[in-house]
Amino acid sequence: MALRVRLKGVTGKSRQGWRFMDKNNYYVVRANTLEDNVVCTK
Repeated sequence: MALRVRLKGVTGKSRQGWRFMDKNNYYVVRANTLEDNVVCTK
């Protein structure tokens, strides 16, 4: 499985999250411009 994402955050304005599933796993991606990071968990 491959996932490609392009993000353009506006510094200090928002937090955004996405959820997706494949056959065996559940994923959460969180982009936080307030803390200047992106976190992906499985």
